[in-house]
Amino acid sequence: VSASGLELATAQASTVVDSGRTLEPSLDDDRDPVAPGGTILYRLTLGNRGPVTSQDPIVRMPLPAGTTFVSVSESSNGVLGVDNVVEWQLGDLVAGATWVLDLVGQADGFGTEGGEIVATATLEDAGAQRVESVAVTEVREDAPLAVSMTLVPDPAEQGELVTGTVTVTNQGSITLDDVTVEV
Repeated sequence: VSASGLELATAQASTVVDSGRTLEPSLDDDRDPVAPGGTILYRLTLGNRGPVTSQDPIVRMPLPAGTTFVSVSESSNGVLGVDNVVEWQLGDLVAGATWVLDLVGQADGFGTEGGEIVATATLEDAGAQRVESVAVTEVREDAPLAVSMTLVPDPAEQGELVTGTVTVTNQGSITLDDVTVEV
């Protein structure tokens, strides 16, 4: 996203299409860049593309370096545990099911300007499947615009239509002219 000819924000979203794995996590952030002290919503979408139920899957997401824990989605049973790792014990994930888990963190207000916050979530089940997904967020003080992108469905089947939604938010105190979004 740009305004007055300056690139101010970028976003990315991911969806898995026709993978050989049966369990598919997709981790996305809700804004990029984020200002120091700003909040970041990490959304983890999990899908079981296999023909059978995934037994006792567990999701682990260490709190990314450069962030402070704020919350997890109320509908999940995520718990912040030892070494600042959030863990969700999901019970069985039936074939074709999708779960959405949210974690909110706050970018530290010092020492992170110009850096990146790297978040990683790992999904493991009793059948020894282990897959992970990563989201990277730039930290920038002069971040008047935030942009996010979501893709639905996630995961998607080969040949299935995937719809993207781009959201642009002016986080600054002034009106921005000539805002352009490229997709």
